[in-house]
Amino acid sequence: MKCWNCQSEMIEAPELGQNWYKCQCGVTEYQQPDKKSKSSRQIVIEKSVIPLDKLPNPYYHDDWVTIYNNDCQEVLPLIPNKSIDLVLTDPPFGLSHEGAEWDKNIDVVELYTWLYKESLALLNNGCHSFVWLPKKELMKVGSYIPDCRYFMEIHPFAMYRTNYRWMEALTPLIVWVNGVARTNISGGRNWLLTNSANTSNNDDNPRNSKHPAAKGTETPSYIIANFSANGDIILDPFLGSGTTCYCAKKLNRKCIGIEIEEKYCEIAAKRCSQAVMELNVE
Repeated sequence: MKCWNCQSEMIEAPELGQNWYKCQCGVTEYQQPDKKSKSSRQIVIEKSVIPLDKLPNPYYHDDWVTIYNNDCQEVLPLIPNKSIDLVLTDPPFGLSHEGAEWDKNIDVVELYTWLYKESLALLNNGCHSFVWLPKKELMKVGSYIPDCRYFMEIHPFAMYRTNYRWMEALTPLIVWVNGVARTNISGGRNWLLTNSANTSNNDDNPRNSKHPAAKGTETPSYIIANFSANGDIILDPFLGSGTTCYCAKKLNRKCIGIEIEEKYCEIAAKRCSQAVMELNVE
């Protein structure tokens, strides 16, 4: 197998672990699947090392999560192509939540077509983007994005938020993939029934967040678990209060989050510093 960056043949890298290989330029690493593995996901996963020195100074960084307090339009061009394994994000919808400046005067079609082009270049072959989308813009945005699909987040109970809005019973995500999709681990299901009646006093309840459009952890955790593998790199260019990074870290994935508002970076950093990863015991 050749490195996507320098096109050199991969060489054995026992220092990384069993069945690991790396390229001579040091950009790409991958682990060859064990033929005896019982996992249903028999694919080769490339691990791209993103050169953080070419990016802005992070607001927060640990071994699994890196958060940037910047405009994603400035950061995304600095990330190497084909270095991301999953894009999962919730952009501003132009609904002007609580008068927030970042949610005003947004051309939704322009924003989503820009995000489609940028993320497609960053994604590894066969990897997905999942992006929350306002229901009223579903067909309009979809007509501009080739070969897109949809994932539905179903809320069996209306949820009251602090900004005096009711959550709709159905929230769509638009989905696209770079090339031919990796093995579909989820069994083809394109919906998730969520616990919108959540009354817990923890991070699973978006009502406990100080972000006006916070997401719960249930849907992000499901998507991350089913459309990425341990050690994969997740990207959220509109991080908000940090739910994607929080869920990714707990599921043993690395995550890059970009958020333009410092007060939300502070919330995200605090959540991620407290996140505890899963212990997978076979």
